[in-house]
Amino acid sequence: MKISKRGMVARAAGILIAMAAAVFCGFLLAGVVRETRFEHHRKAGIRYLEEMEYEEAVIAFTAAIRIEPKKMDVYLSLADAYVELDEKAKADQVLDTAFMVIRLEYEDNDRQLEKSELVLERLMSSYEDQGQEKKADEVKEWIIKISPDWKEKPEDKAEDAEEETSGEPERVKTDENRPDSETEASIPDISEEELRAKLEAAAAHEIIEFIYCDLNQDGIHEAVALTGINEDDFYMTEVELWYIDGTGASVVDTGIDQMGFAIDYWYLDVVDAGQEQHAVLDGNMMMGSMKQCFTYRLENGGLHQVYDGYGEIFMRDGRLWFGTEDYEGLETSDGMLGHTWKDYPICYEGGTYQECGGIEISKEFFMGYKDSERVWEQMLSEVLEGNLQAKYDAVIWYRGQGLITVDFAVYDAEGYRAFSHAYISVDNDKAVLLSWKYTDENGTVTDTFCTKSGILGENGTGLPVLYPDPPEHKETAQIRKKR
Repeated sequence: MKISKRGMVARAAGILIAMAAAVFCGFLLAGVVRETRFEHHRKAGIRYLEEMEYEEAVIAFTAAIRIEPKKMDVYLSLADAYVELDEKAKADQVLDTAFMVIRLEYEDNDRQLEKSELVLERLMSSYEDQGQEKKADEVKEWIIKISPDWKEKPEDKAEDAEEETSGEPERVKTDENRPDSETEASIPDISEEELRAKLEAAAAHEIIEFIYCDLNQDGIHEAVALTGINEDDFYMTEVELWYIDGTGASVVDTGIDQMGFAIDYWYLDVVDAGQEQHAVLDGNMMMGSMKQCFTYRLENGGLHQVYDGYGEIFMRDGRLWFGTEDYEGLETSDGMLGHTWKDYPICYEGGTYQECGGIEISKEFFMGYKDSERVWEQMLSEVLEGNLQAKYDAVIWYRGQGLITVDFAVYDAEGYRAFSHAYISVDNDKAVLLSWKYTDENGTVTDTFCTKSGILGENGTGLPVLYPDPPEHKETAQIRKKR
């Protein structure tokens, strides 16, 4: 049966609407799953606190914060758990992280998070006790900013001092619960073969991924692994994440494949996160755009969750990246169309992942880098598809860590636009265009490309944004220094 063009358009529109509805429902369901997981960890942490199981409380509250990083009551509870473990420095670090979240929310959305005042009062008091008056004054200024009617209670300091002296006597940590440097040095390293043997003895299913690593960079190796039933290399069931060290193999997460939305297969990797490494579990949906990411760091002899959310985290070109998707590859009379997958540089600081936001720079500044003209011509040739007379817009973003991104919008005859972006590394004041390769099933390179669909903009991951210092060319800095 012959189908008219109008019928084909209608059918295509119906498919697009169905796909959009499926994605929308997936996001709603993901939100429900996220809230359920958060409440599970939060309630577990409260129960552990009541039962004086403080290490377990730390694990539970940390997992809850990774899922919902704007709930200040959980930060307070996590700080309580650390205080009970006689780890006040970590308690202060938790409060300081909460302070950062409070500032970002107030500055970006002009909104005060619930219980922000309690967090800030406690952090201010801690700084005062340590004699860090400058930091205490900074926190105090923020309390007044978000709560203009706030007044400092003169009796607070006396009450705090009384509580510190009337509590239980200070605990004496032993080698059994404190991995100090002397104890770590006495532990011999263990080979990859020995760790794999421990996993094989404990796991019920096949080993899909096994990675020999040193997560906390202490010279003593561990391993992370993924087990399960792998069907046709793209559909996994009975998926479990494992952590293996000299003491044995233990399951970190189970039922990974039984989430509220269909993630079909998983990738396990280890990425660099500053002074430590993180285990990353990225999940993908075969028929759809849903992706799920879990990351873990080594703490207190086990893996503890750092991130639980949409997207994927991975290493490329020596950098840490966060992948997310959108629908702005093409602008037509029907609106924004075209599924795009975009990668943003990120870093791990202050106990959380942060996006490396962009500072807009001019084309003239960009052209001050060596080889910049050749790089620009190479990008344009691909973006304009050989039509150098086509009208286009370009915005250049400096993102720090020696990385520049360029957003392009190319106009067609009707005035609608196609969007794309490129990545440029700046090394020793020289611009180097990053590119990717297409390969066939034999591994033979069939094509190369330097641009991807969609635009990155100033930021776009939803993570806290860390902006770089404004860039300058090395020659400019040297001239200024001589003067």
